[in-house]
Amino acid sequence: MPPKRAAAAKAGPAKKAKSSESSESMSAGASASASATSEPEAPAAPAAPPRNKRWAKVSGSANVDANYLHLVQNPLEAYKYVCLCQPPFSTGDDDSDEEDEEEEEEEDEAVDVRSRKPCDGGDKCLCEKLASEHPDHPWKLTFAAKHKFSCQRIHCDIRCPDSFSMADDGDIINETFQLIGRLFLSMLTRLAKDNLLSPSSEVQNAGLIMALFIQLTRDLREYGILDDSNKESLGPAKDKKKWYPHTLNEQILMWAKKYDIKLVRPSNINSLISQTEGEGEGDRRSYC
Repeated sequence: MPPKRAAAAKAGPAKKAKSSESSESMSAGASASASATSEPEAPAAPAAPPRNKRWAKVSGSANVDANYLHLVQNPLEAYKYVCLCQPPFSTGDDDSDEEDEEEEEEEDEAVDVRSRKPCDGGDKCLCEKLASEHPDHPWKLTFAAKHKFSCQRIHCDIRCPDSFSMADDGDIINETFQLIGRLFLSMLTRLAKDNLLSPSSEVQNAGLIMALFIQLTRDLREYGILDDSNKESLGPAKDKKKWYPHTLNEQILMWAKKYDIKLVRPSNINSLISQTEGEGEGDRRSYC
C-alpha cells in the first residue's frame, strides 16, 4: 500500500506540470491573439450607396444613378475642379465651312475648331487635369458635375420621344424650359446669398455656365421656344419685381454685370452679349 501512496505522490507534480503546460499554451495563444489584433487590418470597401426607391427592380436608370452615387462618395474628390479639353457636346461648328460666316468671331471659331486637337481622355489632352494647375483654361467642371452631365445624357437618351413614337408638345416644352430658367435664377440667388457669386469665389466656372445658358436661350428661340411669355413675379410679391421668363438671357447678363462675373465661351461671346443687351432696351427691363 505505501508504494501506491508514493506513486500517487509522484502523480501530483505531474498534474502540476500539465497545468503549467496548459497555462503556457494559453499564454502563447493570448500573445498570438494580441499580436494578431495589433496588426493593421485592410480597410473595408465602402458600402454601396442605398438604391433609390423611385426606380423599378430592373432599371437602366437605377444603374446609372447607382454608378454616379458610387463615384461621388468622397466629397473631397467629387468637388475638385477638373479640366475638359473641349466642350462635352456638339457645338455644330463642324458645318461652318458650308455656311456664310458674316461675323469675324464666327470665322475665328471655325478656325479654332479645325485646329482643335482630338481628345484622348487625358493622356495628352487636358481632360481630368486639375483646374488649379491650368487656371486660364475655360472649360472646367467639378468631378461630380462632369459625371452628372454624362449620367443625364444617358437618362435623356433612354427617354427619347422618337424611340416611343411620341409627338412633341410645344407648350409643355416651352413651359419646361421656363421652369429650367427659374431654377437657374434660383441657383444664382443662392450663390449670391452665400457670397459665392464673385470673381474670387470658389465657384470657378460661374462665367462659363452663365454664358452657356445665355447661348441656350438664343438657340431655343430658333425652334420657337422661349419666344414669348407672360409677366410674372420675380421673387417675393412684396418686392414688386416682375419679369418675363422668356428673357432669361437678359436676366443672366444683368447678374453677371452686377457681380462682376466675366462671361467666357462660346468664342462669339462678345456678339452674344451685344445682342442680348440690344434685346433688353425695351420696357422688358422693368423687371430687374
